[in-house]
Amino acid sequence: MFDLGGDNWAFNIVIHHIIIDEASLGTFFYELFSLYIKGAGTLPEVQYHYSDFCEWLGETAEKREELRDEHLQYWAEYLQETQPLHLTLATPSERELAPVTQIDAKISESALESFVKVIQGANATQFAGFFAAYNILLHKYSDQNSFVVGTAVTQRNVPALSNVIGFFANMLPVKTEINDQDSFEQYLGQFKDNVLACLQHDDVTYEDIVTQAKTSSHGRSFFKHLFAPGGVNMETISQLEAANLDTKAIITLPNGEEQYEFLMTVHYKSGHCLLRFDNHMFTEEAARQFLDAYIALIEKLGREPDRKIAEISAVSDAEHDRILKELSSNADFAVSETCLHHLFETQVKKTPRFTAVEFEDQSLTYLELNKRANQIAKSLIQQDIKQGDIIAVCFDRGVHQIAGILAVLKAGCTYVPLDPDDPTLRKELMVEECGAKVLISTTNHSRDFQKSLASKVLVSDHYCLLMIPRLSRFDAADFAVEGLTPSSLAYVMFTSGSTGKPKGVMIEHRAISNLIQNSQVYGYQQGARVLSSLAYTFDPFVADVFGTLTNGATLVTGRKELVLGDIPKALRSLRISVLHVTPSILAVVPPDDYPCLDTVVVAGEALGKKVIEDWAPRVNFRNMYGPTEASVDCISVHVTSAALTGVIGRPMANCRIYILDKQLRPTPIGVEGELHIGGIQLARGYLNQPELTEQAFIPNPFVPGERLYKTGDIALYRTDGNIEYCGRADRQIKLRGQRIELGEVEDVIAKYPAVQRAAAVIRTLQDALAIVAFVEYKNEVENIEDEKEGLKMFVSERLPRFMYPSLIAALPELPTSRSGKIDRNTLKSMDLAAFAPDLTNDMGQPSSDVEVELMSIFSKVLKVDPNSFGVSHDLFQVGMNSLMAVQAAGVVSKTFNVHIGLNNIYLR
Repeated sequence: MFDLGGDNWAFNIVIHHIIIDEASLGTFFYELFSLYIKGAGTLPEVQYHYSDFCEWLGETAEKREELRDEHLQYWAEYLQETQPLHLTLATPSERELAPVTQIDAKISESALESFVKVIQGANATQFAGFFAAYNILLHKYSDQNSFVVGTAVTQRNVPALSNVIGFFANMLPVKTEINDQDSFEQYLGQFKDNVLACLQHDDVTYEDIVTQAKTSSHGRSFFKHLFAPGGVNMETISQLEAANLDTKAIITLPNGEEQYEFLMTVHYKSGHCLLRFDNHMFTEEAARQFLDAYIALIEKLGREPDRKIAEISAVSDAEHDRILKELSSNADFAVSETCLHHLFETQVKKTPRFTAVEFEDQSLTYLELNKRANQIAKSLIQQDIKQGDIIAVCFDRGVHQIAGILAVLKAGCTYVPLDPDDPTLRKELMVEECGAKVLISTTNHSRDFQKSLASKVLVSDHYCLLMIPRLSRFDAADFAVEGLTPSSLAYVMFTSGSTGKPKGVMIEHRAISNLIQNSQVYGYQQGARVLSSLAYTFDPFVADVFGTLTNGATLVTGRKELVLGDIPKALRSLRISVLHVTPSILAVVPPDDYPCLDTVVVAGEALGKKVIEDWAPRVNFRNMYGPTEASVDCISVHVTSAALTGVIGRPMANCRIYILDKQLRPTPIGVEGELHIGGIQLARGYLNQPELTEQAFIPNPFVPGERLYKTGDIALYRTDGNIEYCGRADRQIKLRGQRIELGEVEDVIAKYPAVQRAAAVIRTLQDALAIVAFVEYKNEVENIEDEKEGLKMFVSERLPRFMYPSLIAALPELPTSRSGKIDRNTLKSMDLAAFAPDLTNDMGQPSSDVEVELMSIFSKVLKVDPNSFGVSHDLFQVGMNSLMAVQAAGVVSKTFNVHIGLNNIYLR
């Protein structure tokens, strides 16, 4: 007893669980406070004691032992192929001192009455009914159909034992199988039979069950979540309240280190629910949300027990309102619905003499760049193009690249960027797909196009080579194109396609203009010097160019070998203040002090903890998220610490973000779902692919008349409102910032005449993620070795370098699953040592000091033993990737004091 002062006293009792179970607590408190309130002599006589139960166990031991093997065999079969239940609710940033916390809530009388009627209608016990509802909630929160939940069952097999105090409980693992197409009534009917079957075999200890099953999803336990009937008699609580006693004191307090994540206890008569949770695993806010969702689910099931489980939301009304009104969008702002180049022309009038773009020793002011673009645009119009025509552009880095893109827009046309380093066949495919009327290029690339494309798509008159002297005869004044509106197409950006065919994403002026008018978040401001480090076929390039040129900043670019091969040098020598790169690139940049660097923006792939720790304390550090279909970026976060690892932030202005389940309903906060994007920045769709457009762009169920883009990304809302990226729902991946459909890689390889089937997976090679392709050759192929080089050449001509497999391994037959599908899980775990000859045969020894030095450089970049490859190797088959190639070119150039381009690396 504790004297709290005045007339207040506190009664505290600690009882070890080994001598008392939950049901006994009700009896204990009832008897204790009956004596307190009514006095001695008020308790009924006890017919049996716990010692009588122990004696009965001894007397029936032999008979029970005869049935033991049967019980254990049941559990061994019952628990086969169980999967661990995984919840993604918010975890605390710091561990609490007390490992277990409990919260409570109450089901309303009307909801309780309705739900109990549903249970009675199914001829089920209240235990089975409330347990079934708990399972459905876990199903909704985990998106798992099969899992195990523990429950404590009593061995009080005769009514006379109901009020005996002692430990009668036994833990049972109850497996549930939920079919989303069933109603709750149907599921409850199945579940009650499931529970009854388990109870028929409860006369063995849980420890024996685990031992018999021999395997466990959680080490010592099959489950981390429990359901239990209420232990404390609610009549006792009513009596205590009548006696002016604080009833909180009798709610069972946590008894030390909890073994489970969630323990839900429900008092059927009162509707009182108690949730104990491991606060090392979940925040109290997340647990409260879960408990509130259980209460809301009971209400929904009581109202509509015949509704399909798939159609029942696990989100409470309050949470639903918060998601749609607060989390799905940010503060919108009014933007000018205008064309992209008009924003640039407005800036030209503000800062005509500011430097707009720099490339090595070349530079153009805003006024000069505008005039150059106007002249090119008028030369295009002379080619008999019309407003809305698609024009392909193929440039190396430089001022012409920027002027050419602006010119296409000014001419009222749509530009399609082609990477000069891509295989000719891929460029040909893109030009054919987009139906380009004109191709703009510089002289050094024109011959390749005229040779390979003229006979199929273009005629020589339709090439516009940027000959500066010829442009001088065109007027440089601004002009307007009739029929051009903000809803006109600005560009088509090709991305990897799952069918083996690249997808052309159509972006309208108003979509990208919304982002550009919100581009200060990137650090673009008057006087800033922005390093253009990204390929112009990668849509963040659009943000860099137009974010810079609409804010009075300077776009600084250079050869790829400098810009990416030696970023630290570029940051210092070019006095860069804003850097926009992928996390993979930033990861290899030393986090030193760069005098001018103020802002670093990363996008394109998941941001790791190490990169955050290196850069967040040094600069204004931002992480952006957005697929090409949402006009570059639509979610942003200011990254200040490693606590934000995995976080991509909140919606940007005029963008709407929804995390939805398969029925397009909001998932609970902290629960994974597919990320959907809405708002003004959505693409029009995919060029010439209406069916794919219809699949990916769907009606917005929350805003009539608008659309949503299904990203295929899995995400969740944190309790603070930030969005956390969790991975991909399909086989599309991000590798070194580039979006890749592994299906496209497989499709190209499978088209090689000698290949029967192909499968591509992501593996770790040389401590880096890489694409590994497995091929099954046709039976008629007599000598596989003869086909290997041909296959490599075939693939290199059709895939860009960033999609090229680092290893192509031949198998007699690709592994398949029972359903006949290629078993990619087996391929992901297959030992690659057997394919070492593909990387090490006929290595070739260095024959000069230069080759020795080159081997040393490449081995350091690759982080491999220099003896593991030779001078005859294709470096990309030894683990080289495009980022490493840029680094290698920079180191070789610096070491030998000569210019080495990426094409030299690609050509081995």
